[in-house]
Amino acid sequence: MNASQSSKGSEGVPLSHGVSAISGSMFAFVIADTTLKVLGQTFPTNELIFLRSAVVAIVLVIFAFIFQ
Repeated sequence: MNASQSSKGSEGVPLSHGVSAISGSMFAFVIADTTLKVLGQTFPTNELIFLRSAVVAIVLVIFAFIFQ
């Protein structure tokens, strides 16, 4: 493969998309984990679990509508 060709995955998607997705998900995990640890000092565990679940549900619904 020469420099002008981009590497493609098994389904024709550029591998850079996969790398970007993994990097983005790791960034989101670190931000969410840090936020929960900071908020965990002032809020009870039950409220943190509820808030985390609510945020995850909202984000999943948004992604479902975007990537239909």
